[in-house]
Amino acid sequence: MDDKSFIIRVPKQWVRTALTVTVTALIVAPLAAVASHSFTDVPNSNTFHEDIAWLADAGVTKGCNPPDNTEFCPDDNVTRGQMAAFMNRFAGYIGASDGTPAQADNATNADHATSADHATSADDADTLDGKNGTAYETRVAADGCRKNTDGSTTSCGPNSDGSLPDSSTFEFAAATINAPSSGTMVVSGHTLSTTTNWLTLDESCAPPDGAAIDAQLLNGVIWADESSGGTGTTAVNVSSGSHIVRLCGFSSTSDSIFNAQVTAIWTAGGSVSIADASVSSSGSDSALFEDPLNG
Repeated sequence: MDDKSFIIRVPKQWVRTALTVTVTALIVAPLAAVASHSFTDVPNSNTFHEDIAWLADAGVTKGCNPPDNTEFCPDDNVTRGQMAAFMNRFAGYIGASDGTPAQADNATNADHATSADHATSADDADTLDGKNGTAYETRVAADGCRKNTDGSTTSCGPNSDGSLPDSSTFEFAAATINAPSSGTMVVSGHTLSTTTNWLTLDESCAPPDGAAIDAQLLNGVIWADESSGGTGTTAVNVSSGSHIVRLCGFSSTSDSIFNAQVTAIWTAGGSVSIADASVSSSGSDSALFEDPLNG
């Protein structure tokens, strides 16, 4: 090859592609690659020794003296054909042999991505902005019972007319939610009844005993219904795994139930902090639930 300089005009799309490939190479290429001594004309003292070694290790260059290919010819000019070979081999190296850039900033794979900073994959991503998919999940579970459309019967409680035995506790609804990681769960219960109701987490409804019911109230939430119904809502920190939220009710005298629903919503974010009530000056706390059996 001679020392004459010349200009090669290429389509703008090729320029953009070349720039993309070059920038990507700077991102993904190990700049301190293990030295390759496959080229006799690239000694360790060569300024570009490590870069040329990486090109060879990545399969982007094969050498300049086939079939032996023991030389790189570092001072020779590059023809259009050789540039096409370099670009094609590099596209194969980064998984973009179809002509679609597969790399993005700090990405392992980002097919068709405009931007995917810190992504493992922008197409069916395992991570996004450094977080895995669980961080963006929301899971919902719900359960309930209700009156039929004409209001004549109900699926709640043991009796179709909604009547309940006196001095008894019941589980009106239970929702199971599988938390893929620790997080926050918002729970809500609604009833149309004359019962006293509460929510529990991973506990069966307590027997009709005031102290036992008080001990299992979820964040102290309890409500007594009138004809218009009632609702209780709270939030709680949970660990990963399966959790059951139950909507419980206590029937004292001639109580009835017609509708009941419980809903649980889990998310990986958020936190809950609910302070306990301070002890009264008399030194004892009043019960949240008054047990009619015990006065």
